[in-house]
Amino acid sequence: MSTVSAGPRRGQRPAASMNHVSARLDAATIARLDALAPLVAPPGTKPSRSVAVRACIFTGLDALESLYAKPKEAP
Repeated sequence: MSTVSAGPRRGQRPAASMNHVSARLDAATIARLDALAPLVAPPGTKPSRSVAVRACIFTGLDALESLYAKPKEAP
């Protein structure tokens, strides 16, 4: 009896890839992300589109959550 997993079955993705999201962006949006990448990358790291996309998502999420947050009712 083997203790090594046979891996994912055909048509199934491994669990590690479930944390990825992809999107198609137009050339103008990609150019804007490329311009932002060096500004939002941590010092000493290579700027990348993924860093710029993450910064946009987190900033946008914060803005949207505060925009649509329900006011707390006073007790």
